[in-house]
Amino acid sequence: MRMRAHDLVTGPFTLLGMRSALLTVAVTAIGLASVGCGGAYYGITAGAASAKLEEARQLGAETRAPYEYYYAKTHLDEAGFEASSASYSDAADYAEIAEEYAIRAIELSKASKAGGAGDAKKDGKDEAVKGASSSEKDESEGKGK
Repeated sequence: MRMRAHDLVTGPFTLLGMRSALLTVAVTAIGLASVGCGGAYYGITAGAASAKLEEARQLGAETRAPYEYYYAKTHLDEAGFEASSASYSDAADYAEIAEEYAIRAIELSKASKAGGAGDAKKDGKDEAVKGASSSEKDESEGKGK
């Protein structure tokens, strides 16, 4: 059997044939690997969200930041439900939202423990009033001398 120039370009074992076969194998391997990583990524994300939610609970977020705490808790529960259905992408999305809101609950709980934003405004007004009364006192003392 004689080889022709056409056979070198189109045959199954040619350079072009090998390149397309390798490309097909690579794309398939990447596709299969990305499917397999969904569960691992969900596990990492859900673990982080669960740890943040527990930290928020210990800081009293159930009463200090109830919206954020329960929003995070509900999303973490939903992430578990989606993962049980092997919808790891959706589960990871829910877990990311849960972690985000758990962090917000932690921040609000810490701020509430430290005096909160409402108390800071009140203290600012008190200091402004104190500052005004002391400057008025200084002015009246200066006039009296």
